[in-house]
Amino acid sequence: MTESLIIACWLTFAVYWAVSALSVKATSERQSLASALPNRCLTFAGGVLLLWRTPPHPLEIKVLSDSAITGPAGIVVCLLGLALAIWSRTTLGRNWSSAVMLKQEHELVERGPYRFVRHPIYSAIFLMSIGSAVALGRICCWLGIPLLFVGFWMKLRQEELLLTRHFPVAYSDYMRRVKALVPRVFVWAACICAFAPVTSRSADAAPPSPPSGMPTAEERRQLGKLADEDRRKMMECLHLSEPVLPPQADDPRRPSNVQPVGGASPNWTDGVPGHTIVRSGWGSWSNYDLAKADRYPLPDALTLRSGGKVTDADTWWKRRRPEILGDFLTEIYGKIPARTPKVTWEVAETDRGALDGKATLKRIVGHIDNSGYPAASPSINIALYVPANATGPVPVMAVASWNTSGRGFGPPPSGPTAIQQVVAHGWGYALIDTYSIQADSGGGLGKGIIGLVSGGEPRKPDDWGALAAWSWGLSRAIDYFETDKDVDAKRLGIEGHSRWGKEALLAAALDERWAIVYSSCSGECGAKLHRHDVGESVDNVCGSSEYHWMAGNFLKYAGHWDRLPVDQHELLALVAPRPVFIGCGTQDLWSDPVGEFEACVSAGPVYRLLGAKDLGATSLPPPDAEVITGDIGFRMHSGGHTDLLDWPAFLTFADKYMAPAKTRDAPKP
Repeated sequence: MTESLIIACWLTFAVYWAVSALSVKATSERQSLASALPNRCLTFAGGVLLLWRTPPHPLEIKVLSDSAITGPAGIVVCLLGLALAIWSRTTLGRNWSSAVMLKQEHELVERGPYRFVRHPIYSAIFLMSIGSAVALGRICCWLGIPLLFVGFWMKLRQEELLLTRHFPVAYSDYMRRVKALVPRVFVWAACICAFAPVTSRSADAAPPSPPSGMPTAEERRQLGKLADEDRRKMMECLHLSEPVLPPQADDPRRPSNVQPVGGASPNWTDGVPGHTIVRSGWGSWSNYDLAKADRYPLPDALTLRSGGKVTDADTWWKRRRPEILGDFLTEIYGKIPARTPKVTWEVAETDRGALDGKATLKRIVGHIDNSGYPAASPSINIALYVPANATGPVPVMAVASWNTSGRGFGPPPSGPTAIQQVVAHGWGYALIDTYSIQADSGGGLGKGIIGLVSGGEPRKPDDWGALAAWSWGLSRAIDYFETDKDVDAKRLGIEGHSRWGKEALLAAALDERWAIVYSSCSGECGAKLHRHDVGESVDNVCGSSEYHWMAGNFLKYAGHWDRLPVDQHELLALVAPRPVFIGCGTQDLWSDPVGEFEACVSAGPVYRLLGAKDLGATSLPPPDAEVITGDIGFRMHSGGHTDLLDWPAFLTFADKYMAPAKTRDAPKP
């Protein structure tokens, strides 16, 4: 009877899946058969073992004896899994597919069970599998579950990589908010597979720790509350208030062609890949119509406040550049204090076998003197990789990030990583953890280096924000590099992606010791023009989740972009005549590739004035074309929110300025 009910559950599952597969959207992109073969073989083998039924055979030995508990309990778990599977499949609707693929007009579903887990169908299959193993008790069932686990895990990672490319902003945000499966169901499955026949999981096992550098969920909630309060006080200090807005569904300014994403997401969608649509606190909606993008004329980087024209390099360096820099520090990013704490350096660990013996890894800690305010305890953490075959000091690319492990927010990419590419190119690669310098939240402004210097007091409107604080920490990292015999401190580059792309540009503008800069997908307050209204805008950055990047004064310009004293082409101009490389993606429209390209073009006159070469193009190049003949480089890769695809082009661009050591060729992704 027990076995018949279990088989009935799986037959119901199979029949429902077969019928519902008749009504799905057409496919626009799918995984190759070769890459899908390993996970399909594993899941098939796992399924065969799970429901194995032959004449007496060693695999039919029971590891759980029949009892009045195991049979009914297993059936209940199996039925719960079946119910979850049907609910999830119904919610997914015509977006479902049996293989790893994208559908035409693919929707990112966040409603129903997808509010709680990203892959509830896989969760359901594991519940059904565990229920079957408990009910049937045979050793073959327990042996099948690990194979299912590995097979579905491989498929899950491939799906997430595809979805991250297709929905670069929305899916990355979804991954940060929602767990992959029913809380730790894969962990449960692995534990049951390994120990169920002999023991049970310890009741007091500690929960897994969050990734290094990232606050826990509870810490994020607390930081969010503190950020809301800090932002409210800054708004009051500036005599600002947000308008009272109607519900988004009733907003007459809402674009007519958008629908709610659904679930817990506040975003809207028009069905176009790469379009993330939100309403800001000032009532503006995200725009992707290039015909409506150019809102206001750009300020001229070569016109003095007095109205005079800058016609020579001496006037630029002595008068115009200080004017622009002063505006950026006072109104945009905030002023770095003249007096900051002392930093002492320690090489905490050396690993001469890193990257499979291809590099030496040094873990370096900058201890920041917090004797003036012990409640704040920032530090500067660096992971420095140097090629193992280097015969002298090497150029180093410093990469601003949220950790020193090289881990990103999404699934790991296929092919060589950035670290592998740079080290194989003969250069060093240094990950610098900005979160250890200053928290990425308005709730952390009372701590970190900002809180340490202020003694925990609230910021003044022109005080530094997180981006300027990170820039200070990156400059202190240069101080260390200048003392390391393995580093050629005259050939240091700074790279950052996304918010760290903004950071890389600011760091290079503030410290001329950075010889070259690579800014990837930096968007608003990075390489994108403020006055080019596509994707992320000034109003979005002034929201409670991002305002802390900037000076308090920046809040004044929400809804008043025309009043900004500078625009971002002038940030690029502050880097001149040093080389700058801008990377972006065709599907990362939130970052506004067109606005980033136009900033590169508009920075050109300053580069030419200083005897350097401009971009060398005035029309947006096609995807994947490398515009790298001048001292401003640009590449728009085919794809989404990533820097990995543009590293090879950057390395070629940078070779003109930082000749690499003689080593083997860099691998290509």
